[in-house]
Amino acid sequence: MNPALYLDDAALARWRADLAGPSEQWPVPVLIHLAWHLRQRDSRCALALADLAEEKLGASVALRTTLAATVLADGTVGELMADEDEVAESPALAARLALLRGEIAWLYADLGVAEQKLAEARQGFARADDPIGQGDSLLLAAQLAWDRGQPEARRQCLASALALFSEAGDVARQASAMGWIAYFANFERQTESIDALEAWARERPGQVEVTGFLDFCHAWDACGDGRYQDAADGWECAAERLQALGLIRLAITSFNNASTAAGNQSDFARESALAERALALARPHGWPFSMGQSLRSLGEAMRAVGDFAGALPVYEEAATCLKPLSRSWLYAVVTHELALVQLETGAFEQALAALEASEAAVVEGGHRGVLPSVLGRKALALSLTGRGTEALATAERALEASENGYHGAHDTVLEVLATIHLRHGLPSKRLELPAPQAALHYLDRYVAVKNITPGYIPEVSILADYATAWEQAGDLAKALDYERRRATLLESEGTQKAMQQVKALQLSNEAEKAKLAAEHQRQLAESESARARALETMSSTLLTLGELGQKITSCLDSRQVFEALTQHVAAMLDCQLVSIYQLNQAEGTLDMIVGLERGQPLAPMRIPLDSPESLTARAVREQTEILCDVDPGEEIANRLPGPRRIRTALFAPLSAEDRVLGAMSIQSELADAYSELERLIFRTLCAYGAIALNNAESYRKLDATLRELRQAQAQLVQTEKMASLGTLTAGIAHEINNPANFAHVGAQSLAVELESFREFLLALAGEEAPEALVASLNRRVDALIGQTDTVIEGTTRIRDLVRDLRTFARLDEAERKAVRIGDCLQPTLNLVRGQLAPYVQIDAELAANPTLECWPAQLSQVFLNLISNAYQAIVSRRRADPASPQGKLVIRSRQNGEWLEMSFQDNGCGMAPEVLPRIFEPFYTTKPVGEGTGLGLSISFGIVERHRGLIEVSSVEGEGSCFTVKLPVQEE
Repeated sequence: MNPALYLDDAALARWRADLAGPSEQWPVPVLIHLAWHLRQRDSRCALALADLAEEKLGASVALRTTLAATVLADGTVGELMADEDEVAESPALAARLALLRGEIAWLYADLGVAEQKLAEARQGFARADDPIGQGDSLLLAAQLAWDRGQPEARRQCLASALALFSEAGDVARQASAMGWIAYFANFERQTESIDALEAWARERPGQVEVTGFLDFCHAWDACGDGRYQDAADGWECAAERLQALGLIRLAITSFNNASTAAGNQSDFARESALAERALALARPHGWPFSMGQSLRSLGEAMRAVGDFAGALPVYEEAATCLKPLSRSWLYAVVTHELALVQLETGAFEQALAALEASEAAVVEGGHRGVLPSVLGRKALALSLTGRGTEALATAERALEASENGYHGAHDTVLEVLATIHLRHGLPSKRLELPAPQAALHYLDRYVAVKNITPGYIPEVSILADYATAWEQAGDLAKALDYERRRATLLESEGTQKAMQQVKALQLSNEAEKAKLAAEHQRQLAESESARARALETMSSTLLTLGELGQKITSCLDSRQVFEALTQHVAAMLDCQLVSIYQLNQAEGTLDMIVGLERGQPLAPMRIPLDSPESLTARAVREQTEILCDVDPGEEIANRLPGPRRIRTALFAPLSAEDRVLGAMSIQSELADAYSELERLIFRTLCAYGAIALNNAESYRKLDATLRELRQAQAQLVQTEKMASLGTLTAGIAHEINNPANFAHVGAQSLAVELESFREFLLALAGEEAPEALVASLNRRVDALIGQTDTVIEGTTRIRDLVRDLRTFARLDEAERKAVRIGDCLQPTLNLVRGQLAPYVQIDAELAANPTLECWPAQLSQVFLNLISNAYQAIVSRRRADPASPQGKLVIRSRQNGEWLEMSFQDNGCGMAPEVLPRIFEPFYTTKPVGEGTGLGLSISFGIVERHRGLIEVSSVEGEGSCFTVKLPVQEE
C-alpha cells in the first residue's frame, strides 16, 4: 500500500506510538512509510531509515522472514502476511525510496541527483503498474520544472498527477494536487484553479490538505489588493497549517511572505518577528533555498529601519547559503542587496565583489531583467573605489542594457552616469551632447524619464548634483538656484525618518502608558473591579492606537487616513467636535481638511494664521499644546460653530521633523474633560496626523514609481517573448528554405530534361511517324511539363513565404534604418492573410508610402498586434451575433504635413466608453482567459512612443474600432 501523501503531526504521533521495538526490527514497509513522512520534517532521519530499508531489502532473499505488519494509507498499522521475497521483488517499494531520495536532493538544491532519482522512481512505479506512485512522482517533477523555469512542463505534470489520483479514487491526493495547481496559479494571476479548489472544499469538508493551500492563495489575493495586514495574517495561518502537514519548505516560504506583507504596512516589529520565525524553522534543515530566503527577509526588515550594520552579516550568510544555487534569481537578488548594504556602510571593495557575483548569476542564469540595476550599482562601486574609467565603461554597459529592452533601472543608470562624471570629470563617449557638460546631459535624461510620471519632483540628491554640475560648468546663478530648490525640498522630505518616528513614538507611548496604568492602579487599589475595568480600558485604548498607527502607515490615501483619525478621536475621547487643519504657507491660513460634530461633517472653513482670537492659530504659531477649561456658565469664545455649549477644548499643532504641518482640536461639553491620560492619547493621535500629512506626498511618489515598474515589467516580458519568436521564426524559415530550393531547382532541371526527352522521342519516331503518334507524345510530355510547372509554382510560393518570415523576424535589423512603411506592413499582411481570409477581408490602401527612420521589426510588431486585435474583435462579434456582416479590416495611410497617419478600421465588437481609457494599461484586457495577456496594446504604445509618435483610438460598441498610428516623417 502507498503511504499518505501528507500526514498531520497528530496522526503521525499516534502512528509512531503504535510501533514497538527498535527500528531494526520494523518491516521494510514500515521503515519506508515512516521515512516518507519524515522527508521534510527530519530529512536526515528519513535518509537513515531509507538506508536501513534498502539494506533489509537487499538481504530479504536470504532472510525469508514473514512480514508482521505493514502500514495502510490512512496511517494505521494493519496485519499483512507475505514472504520477504515478495518485498524484495516489488519495484514499488524501491521506487518509493528513490522518490524519497529525489525529494530530499531537491530540498538540498542538488537538482541533478533529484532528477536521477526521480527517473528511477518513475520507472519503478511504471513497472509495478502503480498509478498512485506515478502521480506522486509527477508532483516532484512539477517542483523541479518550476525550479528549472519550465512552466508548461510543470502544468502538464500537475494535470497528469490529478488525472492519475482521480482515476485511482484517492480523494486526499486529488485535494493535494488541486492545492498545488492553485498555488502555482497565483504566480500566473489565474483564479480558475483557486475557485475550483474552493468548490472542492465546500463539497468535501474536512480535507486538511486543502486548508493550508487555500489560506496561502487568499493571502496572495489580499496582498495584491493592498490589504497587507490580511495578507500577513493569512500567510502566517497558512504556514502553521502547512507545517503541521509536513510541508516545511512551503511553510517557510509562507512565513517569509507574511514578513514581507508586514513590512509593506510598516509593521517593522512583526516583519522582523515573522522573518525570525521563518529562519528558526529553516535552520535545523539547512536547505539552501529556504535558508537564503529567510535570511533575506530578516535583512530586509533590518534595512527598513536603517539598521545596515545589523543587516550586513545577515545578507552575507544568505549569500553563503545560496552558493549551491549561484545561477538562481534569488542568489542574484541577495548578492545585489548585500552590495547595497555594503555601499551604505562604506565597504566599497566588498560591495564590488558582491556585485560581480550578482552579475555572474544574472548572466549565467539568464535573469536579464536585473542586469542594468546590477551593472549600475557596480559602476557606482567602481567609482567609489577610485576606478573612474572602469566605472564609466560599466555604466555605459548598463545604459546599453537598459536601452535594449531592460528598462527596470534606466533612471538609476542615468543617475550613476551623472555621478561618475561629476566625481571623475571623464570625457563622455556620447557624441554631440546637448548639455554643456556630460553630467548635465545625464541628469536631464534622468529627469526626462522621471517626468513621465505626473507630478514628479526631482529628488534632493538630483538637485544637489545639478547644483554641482552647473557650478563646474561655470554658471553660478543656476547652481545657486538648484541649491535653493534642494534646501526647500530637503525640509519636506523625510519618509524614512517619519516611519522610524512612528516606531519610536509607539515605543515611547507604550512606556508612558505603562507608567500611567501603574499609577491608575495604585489610585484604585481599594476596588478590584475598578482596577480590572481600568486595565480593560487601557488594553482597549492601546489596541485601538496600534490599529490606527498601522492604518496610517499602510494607507496611501491621506483623506481616508484623516477620516479614520477623526472617527477614532470621537470614539476614544469625550468630544463633541473634532477638526483637523492643514497649514497653507502660501496663503498664510489653516484650512480644515476634515471636521465632525457628533458624527456629522462640518462645512469647510479657513482660519488666518495671524488671527489673534483663534486658539488653533495660536497653537500653530507658538508650536505648543493649549488646554482651555472654563467655569460653569461660561463658554469658550472661539469654539466651532454649532448649538452646543463647549466647556473644555484642546488644541495642538501637527509637527513632524521640527516642521508644523497643521493643527488638531477637540472640544467637549464637559468641564475638565481631558486628564493627563486623555491628553496623552490626543498627543499620540496628533503625531499620527502629522506623519500622515508628511507621508502623503511620499506615498504618491511611491505609487507613481510602482506604476513605472509595472510598465517596465510589461515591456520586459514582451521583449523576451518577441526575441524568442524572432529566433524561432528565423530558424523555421532557414530549415524550410533549403529543401524548398532543392525542389525548385530540381523541378526546373526536370522541365529542361523533359524538353530534351521530347526531342529525342520525336527524332526516334522519325519524320515519317504518324501524326497521331506525334500528337500523343507531345500531349504526354506537355502533361509532365505542366506538373513540373505546378511544382515550380509551389516552391516559388514557399520561397516568398520564407522571405516574409525572415522579413518579419528581422534578426539582422536591431538598429534603426530607413525603410518604406509598406516594407514593414506587407510582410505582416502576407503572414496573416491566409489565416484570416475565411473570417476577415483585409483591404490595404497605402496612399502614402514614405521612407521612415525606424526599427522595422518593432513597427511590424505594432501592425501585427493591431491586425490581431481587429481579427479577435470581429470574431467576438460574430460569436455574439452570427447574422452580423462579413468581417472587414481596412488599412489606410496618408501623409498629413510632417506626419504619416496609418489607420486600422474594423467592424468588430467595438469597446464601451469606460474601457477606452484603460486599453493601453499593461495586463488590462477584456478578452476571455486564454485569449489575451493585456500586453499587446501596451507594448505597441511604447514602441510608437519610442518612434516619437502616438496612437489614437475611436470606438463604438457593437460597430467597430479604429486605431490610428501617427509617425513623424523625415525627408528621404
